[in-house]
Amino acid sequence: MARPTKSDLLQRITASFKDAGWSVELLSEIGVHPIELSIARGHKRLAVRAYVWNLTHGGKTRSRDELRIQATGIKSFDRAIGAQTIILGWSQEFHAFACFDIDRHLGALGSSPSLQISRSALESSEASGIAARTKSNSEIVVAVRSDVLAEYVNHRARLHSPAEAQMTVEALRETLRRDREDRLPELARYAEIAIGGRKAVFGDEAEMVERRVILERLATLEREIDQIRQQPGMMGHNRPPPEEALTDPSIAEIADAVRGMGEEMERDEPRPREIVDRVTVIERVAKVWRSVQSEALKVKDVAKDEIRKRAVGAVITTVAGGGALYHHEVGKIAAQIVEATLNWLSLIF
Repeated sequence: MARPTKSDLLQRITASFKDAGWSVELLSEIGVHPIELSIARGHKRLAVRAYVWNLTHGGKTRSRDELRIQATGIKSFDRAIGAQTIILGWSQEFHAFACFDIDRHLGALGSSPSLQISRSALESSEASGIAARTKSNSEIVVAVRSDVLAEYVNHRARLHSPAEAQMTVEALRETLRRDREDRLPELARYAEIAIGGRKAVFGDEAEMVERRVILERLATLEREIDQIRQQPGMMGHNRPPPEEALTDPSIAEIADAVRGMGEEMERDEPRPREIVDRVTVIERVAKVWRSVQSEALKVKDVAKDEIRKRAVGAVITTVAGGGALYHHEVGKIAAQIVEATLNWLSLIF
């Protein structure tokens, strides 16, 4: 597999933030180092400056457990007031970032400076989302799964602090564990708020930004559903699934929820109860996707990559007789829509 280019790495960083529900604006030109971004989620906005290289092995004389970045092309790492400056190494193998403490690497760099992280840290982050290791020079290096990069930016100072790193890692792991659980109770709470008559506030900048994010993701999910419907055996499917699968929405139900939610979101003042009803159907898909991801991450044998590919990248649920078919992209986008909708509901109420 070819090593990712700088453009690929930029896209990887951008996708990591977007997958976590953040909108991203590129502020620097492609190819400029560091990459400068503005990311936003709800009322929160962060300026991010990212130095990034591929992680590679150091060669025959180095430990097999050691991977490194070579900070070439720059003379020093520079911080900027008002921005989070981060130093990253991307692992294609683990789909994770190594995050180095910029405070430990200020000043002039040598001719071929390298920063190291252990493979075990990256492997741990792949399973649990985040891991931290203290090096012999006392630097705390953090490894994060790609979807957890925004959390690293949010908590960077604490994650590199000897007094707070482990406690912060454990707290984030617990948050990530909860995020993989059922979001239906939270949606039900917002349904009760809407029924209770609390007035929703629409039209401020943050609300409109989040609404556009939801509409973009709904359009993406609609395209994915259309592709599924074009697959052999899926056209014209309206047959009921077996009794044991009645909790899983059919492709027709999902498509109807997506279309109805999009139409509602286009209104000047969307009706929150209608939005909750529609997104609840989408959450039922997202819940299955989260469950499969969680189970795939537990696999520890030598065939784990192939098992994960089959479990997550192919089919999540196939109901006999041509029922609901949820592949990786549908589940992933469904989960993103749910998260963005919960953010939007928190903004309007």
